[in-house]
Amino acid sequence: MSNNLSLEDAVASLDQYQLTESRKELANARTLEQMKSAIDDLNYSEKRLQLLAQASQQVLDEHRQNSLKQQQIQTYKTKIINLSRELNMSYQDVIDNLHLLDQQANKSR
Repeated sequence: MSNNLSLEDAVASLDQYQLTESRKELANARTLEQMKSAIDDLNYSEKRLQLLAQASQQVLDEHRQNSLKQQQIQTYKTKIINLSRELNMSYQDVIDNLHLLDQQANKSR
């Protein structure tokens, strides 16, 4: 029969289904216990779990760095806004003047 799947195709389909379900379970996990259960269901070896932990830590570090950068950018923008109010200038005029001062400083180096 032409519709019969080979054993390899059936196993591959089952593996894909289990992976999809594990990802859904992990994506929906909101508590520590749910997260632990979802990770445990992956049946990873100790080495793969260590890789997962390292990857998770790297992603967390990147998120923290990005958050810090965004906070610093917002602080800088706030300082420019306050300076523009203090000097009674528009935000763009302050930016333009800062850019001009930076260019002059670079020429004198």
